[in-house]
Amino acid sequence: MRLRMKDLCQGNNMALRRRRSATNPLAVQVNYVKKRKSLRQQSRTKCLRPQTFLGLPPEMLDRIVSFLPLRDMVALGETCRYLHQLCNSQSAWRRICGRINPRVRTANWRRAAILNYTKAIYSQPLGGQWHHLSCPVSPSVANGFQRILPTRDHVFVLDYDGTLFLLHIDMAFYNRGILRWKTVSHYMVLAQNVKDFCGDPRSCMSFKYLYVLVSQAGEAQGPGMGGPAMGGPVGPCDCVEVYRQADGRRVFKMLFHPSMRFRQIALLGEETHRVLLLLTEKGKVYHLTINESQLEQPRSYNMQMVMRKVSECLANHVISRLCAGPNTLVYITDLGSLYYEIHSREVYRNLFGTLQPFGSFDTEMPIAIPLPSKVVLCSISKNHLALADEHGRIFTQGSNRYGQLGTGDKTDRGQPTQVAQMACPVHIWCGLHHTLVLIQGRDMRKEIFGCGCGAGGRLPGWPKGSPTFVKLHVKVPLCTRSMCSTRECLYMVCGYDTEEVTLYQQEEQAGTPGTKLEKETGTTYRNYMNQLLNCSSRQEHVAKTKEIVAQMPLQGHQKDFLWEALNVILRAS
Repeated sequence: MRLRMKDLCQGNNMALRRRRSATNPLAVQVNYVKKRKSLRQQSRTKCLRPQTFLGLPPEMLDRIVSFLPLRDMVALGETCRYLHQLCNSQSAWRRICGRINPRVRTANWRRAAILNYTKAIYSQPLGGQWHHLSCPVSPSVANGFQRILPTRDHVFVLDYDGTLFLLHIDMAFYNRGILRWKTVSHYMVLAQNVKDFCGDPRSCMSFKYLYVLVSQAGEAQGPGMGGPAMGGPVGPCDCVEVYRQADGRRVFKMLFHPSMRFRQIALLGEETHRVLLLLTEKGKVYHLTINESQLEQPRSYNMQMVMRKVSECLANHVISRLCAGPNTLVYITDLGSLYYEIHSREVYRNLFGTLQPFGSFDTEMPIAIPLPSKVVLCSISKNHLALADEHGRIFTQGSNRYGQLGTGDKTDRGQPTQVAQMACPVHIWCGLHHTLVLIQGRDMRKEIFGCGCGAGGRLPGWPKGSPTFVKLHVKVPLCTRSMCSTRECLYMVCGYDTEEVTLYQQEEQAGTPGTKLEKETGTTYRNYMNQLLNCSSRQEHVAKTKEIVAQMPLQGHQKDFLWEALNVILRAS
């Protein structure tokens, strides 16, 4: 009886507590929290089952991957085969490309996304003691950067969609020579559907007109416009538009017959007798003469276009590329053979070291240059020439007064001479009295080597110049693909093209033991050691050792460490 009464009392107390808790809001909240905890524990026990990221539907995975940054997406695609296929889908790359550059319209979205992600134009001032890398303003609407042409006040940029931009440079030097760009987005579009453009090769600093090769839809042609005598609509045709370099205004336009399709243009001669050369898609070269003093006059002209003598003499050859210099033109055929066309006695003497045959033949007659292999890179200036063959070997020719040939001496070369300490360049550029070579190391880092005159900061870190190729004090971005230089700045164009074809043969890049290149490199190192033994002071020993370290096939951070160690040793002594 007592037990029953006790149970009844306990039951009444429990009921009373429930009533009080129902009326107490704090107690209700505590009960709610307890229920949530219990539900979480139940969900955790259910989630103990194996759940992976790959278990999601492909559509959801594709959507998730498209929100990742480009670098993370590439890293995720290298984990497994399934994610590699997922990350290479066109839909994912299309969304990423839309975030980077919404105006791009292409079929290969992966290539367009990587091009726009890695595009940049860097510059480094050459004068002064302090050297800092800066990124000038570049048009965000451009689909990558294919080629640039810098001048004193502007930079002309051609993207992969064929759009030519004019960037106005308003720069000032602040804080010990650091290059600052005042404008935020000061650029304009000059032309669309551009195939090629060029300026006066005698001076990249200042020229009056810019010639642009444009492919456009058909329009009415008439007398003096390169078309038929009777005006009328024609099909798609190529034209050359002439723009004033100072303000980007078009002053002249030349139309050609629809059957004439061109892919490259070049300029020769002076302003009053300008020779415009046009390379057709079939590999033939034509030219016409222009008087630039009459371009801005409001009248029509009848110009006669004539086939160049190189296409008549080499009828069985196909010209693949033109390389124009001051009063010099270099033809490169599809087989990699090289031909000169020289129109100046001074340039002929600089390249060949003699004037004996000059004047005894027509200046338009091409001069064959004997080379053992196919030429893939070429650059020419007023005094010398530099080229690379398919095996990665570098050859130089011409005047060597300042050591711009990189042969270790200052003796002129009348024929292409191999530079043994350099191989497999990414890009070559010849200045007036110096040569620059862009090299990619084994750790994928890129470096710029130079030789020749160092006055005016042409060779950063080497004000006295060097007769051999030395590493310049320039911080080169990883995606640098080309370079060019003016008196004030060194420009580097960045961009990674997934469809770019390798220039050199793989077996020569691998560097198998016992190759001819390694034997010549060993001979070069022995010569350097003999020069090191002939040094008299400690400063000369350190400078020569730095020069040797710059030529060794080491990784970039290893070279930097050795250079800093040599500087520490020199300061401690």
